[in-house]
Amino acid sequence: MSIRPPSVSVVILNHNGGKVTVRCVKSVLASSYPNYEIVLIDNASNKKDIQLLRQHFHTYPHITFIPHSENAGYAEGNNLGAAVSQGKYLVFLNNDAIVPSNFLEKPIDILRKNPHIAFLQPKIKWMRNPRFLEYAGGAGGFMDFIGYPFVRGRIFGSLEEDISQYDDERDVFWASGVALYCRKAVFERLGRFDPYFFTHGEEEDICFRAHRVGLRVVYSPSVEILHIGAYTGNRNVARKTFYNHRNHLVLLFKNLKIRELLLVFPIRIVCDIASLLYYLLHYGSRKTPLSVIGAYVSFFVDFPQIIRARRLYKIGKFGYPQKTGLIYRGSIIVDYFLFGKKRWSEIFNLAFPKGKIAKIF
Repeated sequence: MSIRPPSVSVVILNHNGGKVTVRCVKSVLASSYPNYEIVLIDNASNKKDIQLLRQHFHTYPHITFIPHSENAGYAEGNNLGAAVSQGKYLVFLNNDAIVPSNFLEKPIDILRKNPHIAFLQPKIKWMRNPRFLEYAGGAGGFMDFIGYPFVRGRIFGSLEEDISQYDDERDVFWASGVALYCRKAVFERLGRFDPYFFTHGEEEDICFRAHRVGLRVVYSPSVEILHIGAYTGNRNVARKTFYNHRNHLVLLFKNLKIRELLLVFPIRIVCDIASLLYYLLHYGSRKTPLSVIGAYVSFFVDFPQIIRARRLYKIGKFGYPQKTGLIYRGSIIVDYFLFGKKRWSEIFNLAFPKGKIAKIF
């Protein structure tokens, strides 16, 4: 007699992306996994969008559709989805992703066999050209010592061609929220996503907390997922820039030791000023560089709230994880913009095969 596999809840958010979301949900419905549900959260979309989703999915008993009265963002929207989910395992899936039919079997099996893994990310490829790894996830996330995130297969706007150079399962610092696998119990234990982040950086924050209690974050190439890339964020570059800069300041102040902050924060200010000047030169509008200033204003205005969050989410010891290779001790900005290093292998001086590079900005 075969044993039924553990239950999985796939949480998908929609915000005025109806047609894209329909395509995503249909790919999930083609799953070969026999024990899953879909929790579809609508983040205050227009009536036409909500009608479209109801029209397509109202007859599926294993789809729970919850329209939210306001846009709660990625963080709180997914928290709501997790709260109503019935599965032992969760998959937070971006609505502009397409999954293969076997996207649940292997990752869930890895989590089931390895209780010390908190989060798992599959290989994420660029839907517009699947030869290349994708901006938001690639082959697993890392961070330099001043808090700038990057991924294997993507350094800033340079995407690497996938020629199997990242077909190794390995520990990473953070796993992408494009397709984030975890146990529901671990997600709850770590305090869920911090709603303050709204969008961008919340997965890095919760992975930080996982490391602080001795859990692992893992990349597995066993499944390949296609992702359009920043479907909602691309509509407003300035808004995306604001959240990226503000949230990574918050990330540092919530998680680092005091002595690390005293070293990192002044360097971070200098790098963000350089970013502001870069935006002035490369964007026709002033909105994007002004969003960097807005990020700092918001950070200082909300500083008391951020300090409270530091106390609220205190799990284990503060500070960067000590495990070798998870935090890059150099500066990704210096390596990329001054030394022209556009590949993971070039950053770490590794003898990896080198495919083509696609520049997206």
